[in-house]
Parts: sequence; C-alpha cells; structure tokens
Amino acid sequence: MIRPAQKNDVQEAVPLIHSAIGRIANTIAGTSDLEEALDVLGQFYQQEGNRYSYENIIVKELDGKAVGLLTAYHGSLSEQLDLPYMERLRALNGDSPVSLKKEAKEDEYYLDSLAVNPAYQGKGIGTELIQAFEQNGREKGFEKLSLLCDINNPNAARLYERLGYRPDGALTVSGYHFIRMVKPIQLEEAHIKQ
Repeated sequence: MIRPAQKNDVQEAVPLIHSAIGRIANTIAGTSDLEEALDVLGQFYQQEGNRYSYENIIVKELDGKAVGLLTAYHGSLSEQLDLPYMERLRALNGDSPVSLKKEAKEDEYYLDSLAVNPAYQGKGIGTELIQAFEQNGREKGFEKLSLLCDINNPNAARLYERLGYRPDGALTVSGYHFIRMVKPIQLEEAHIKQ
C-alpha cells in the first residue's frame, strides 16, 4: 500500500532518504560526519515545514514497514522548505554566507528523492511511487512534473524516459551531476489547482 509518511516511519525513512540524496544530507546538516548527518536528517524528518519532512513524503508499505519512499513538493515552496536548513547552517557557520542550490523551478511539482530498500528493488515499487507522485500532481492541478537524475544512473534515466520524462538541462548539487528531467501533465487531465 502507498500512503502518506508518518513520523513513526523515521527508522526506515532516514536510511532511504540518505540512499537517495547521499552527500546532500551532509550539506543540509552542516557536517561531514555521517552519523551526525543521519541524526539531523531524522530530526528534520519528524519536523514540519522542511524539504525532508514526513509531510512531503509518501511511502510504500509492505510487511508492516516502509520499504520505499518518494519526497515531492511544489517548486514555488522550495526556498521556504529550505529555510530550516539555512537557519541550522547559519547557526553553525555564524555570519558566513550559506546557500543551497534551488533544484526545482517555480511552476513544477518536483520529485526530490526516490528510494527503495535494496531487498525490495526490482519489484516495480519505484514505478509505483512515481505513478502515485504523478497522480498527486494531477489531483493538485499542476501542469509540469520535474526531477533530477544522477548522470551516473542510466537505469533510472531509462525508467524516467519510459515514463515520459525528457531531459531539460543539467545541474550540480553537492558535487553530484544531474540531468534535469520534466514531464508535462496533459491539461485535460489536470484539475483546478487547490
């Protein structure tokens, strides 16, 4: 079953988020220490109003646990959702300028991260989560979906292309090189934006 994430999914969700975002977790936590970054990611997961909050995540539940997840939000909210990270980084770095790269454009419903527990990969869970993301986008009235695909992950790129996503530029985030991919939602399928 695909369902909204809950705070109590934290033990399964944090490793999945980290597997999707890698060093980006260290960037938003302001530390190079993996355990500290995971702890901070867990704290942010359980709080509202940030990119990796449970409120922006859907999970695939099997055998009573979250085995896959997808983080998504509207591009116009990305700066607001990054404010808690910016506040943490300013507190750690004093007056040093800090910034996070904006990944989504204002008019996009953005798939930030997607991960499936390795024991459950190859069973269509990633595709199922993407389809739920797309349905959520339609129901919310968005006209364009977007995501970033690591240039070193050709299998993911093929999956996204098979699902109708097309390359739309490139972006580097925390040392990772990505291809931006977008997919328009058919206007006749979209509902009035809520």
